[in-house]
Amino acid sequence: MSTILLLRIMDIVEASSTAIAIPTSVTLLAQDGGLDREKAQAAIEAVKSWRDAEDLPFPNYRPERIAEFQNRLDYPPVDSAVARHPSSARK
Repeated sequence: MSTILLLRIMDIVEASSTAIAIPTSVTLLAQDGGLDREKAQAAIEAVKSWRDAEDLPFPNYRPERIAEFQNRLDYPPVDSAVARHPSSARK
């Protein structure tokens, strides 16, 4: 883009009582006790059991697992931007 175009965009943004974002960095300091070792170990064991059973819950389900989900979820949701709508609804 040309410099003049960018300056015009900045004028329009400022005229609308807003501003262009400036990159920032934030450091958050946790005040909790940190990682719960028992919960972490339980999660590790759960994932290991899924791997051993070749049944990881994401992202490539086996066909029989997909059959369990069919007709149970509205995906994508009907009001989603990626939902397929009949052509008559696109007016």
